[in-house]
Amino acid sequence: MRVIPWLALALAMSACQRAPKCEGELDDRDLERLRDLIESGKEPCPEHLHPKIVLDRGGLALNGKRLTSRDAIGRGRIPPLFSALKQNRESWKTTHPGRSFDAEPVLSIDPQTDTAIAASVMVSTAFAGYPNQKLMVGKLVLVVPYWVPGPPSPDGASPVELVLERRANGALGARFMIAKVVREWSPDLDGFAPVADWVASRCVEESKPCASAIVLSLTGPFVGALELLQAVQSRAPLQGVGVRFTGDRPEIPAPG
Repeated sequence: MRVIPWLALALAMSACQRAPKCEGELDDRDLERLRDLIESGKEPCPEHLHPKIVLDRGGLALNGKRLTSRDAIGRGRIPPLFSALKQNRESWKTTHPGRSFDAEPVLSIDPQTDTAIAASVMVSTAFAGYPNQKLMVGKLVLVVPYWVPGPPSPDGASPVELVLERRANGALGARFMIAKVVREWSPDLDGFAPVADWVASRCVEESKPCASAIVLSLTGPFVGALELLQAVQSRAPLQGVGVRFTGDRPEIPAPG
C-alpha cells in the first residue's frame, strides 16, 4: 500500500511526541530518549524522584497503578513495591550520571491501617533507595527519614536507640538501649505527653540528638504511632533521626 508522504510525516511526529516510558524495565532506546529529553532541560519522569505511594482500603498503589490488595501485605518487604521503586531508582541514576539522588517519596496511608502493615510499606520504600519519606496520614503530615544501616562508627561506639513502646499491660513507655542492652527505661506512662516529657528530661543536656535511631514498637492504628513520634520529636532534640520499627527486615540489602 502506498503511504501518503504527509501521513508518514504525521505518524513520525506522533511517535516523537508520545510520552516517554518511565515505569518498568527500560531498554536502550527508552533510556536514550530520556537522556535526550533531560539534555534539552526537561524532566520526563518526575515520579522517579517523587513517587506517590497510596495505601488505602482498596490496596497499595504506586503512581496510580494498583500493585496489590491490602490483605496480601504481610510483615517485611513487599516485592512488587520494592522491585518497582528499585527499578525506577536505577533508571534515574542511569539517565542522571554523577547527580545526587535526592528523592522524597510521598506516602499517603489510611490512618486506621495497622502499624505493622504501614511499616512494611515504609521499609520496602526505604530499602529500595527512598529513605526520606513524606507521610500523609489523615490530617497529619510528617517527614520521616527511615533508618537504613550504614557503616560502623569510626570510633567503634555502639549507637543509642530510643524505643517507644506499647507494653504488654497496655501502658506506653520508652527505653534507651545500647547494643541491645537497656541503659534506662521509663515507668509505665499514660498518654503521649508523659512519654514525650520523660524522653525530653533525658535529653535536656544534649547539644545533639540523644539517640541515633528511634524504634517504634507499637501496635494499633498507624496514625497513633505517628502522633506519639511527633509528640516526642516536638519535646526532644530528635529531628532528623532515623526511624524504624521492631520486626522490620534489616537483612534487605541497602541501596548502593
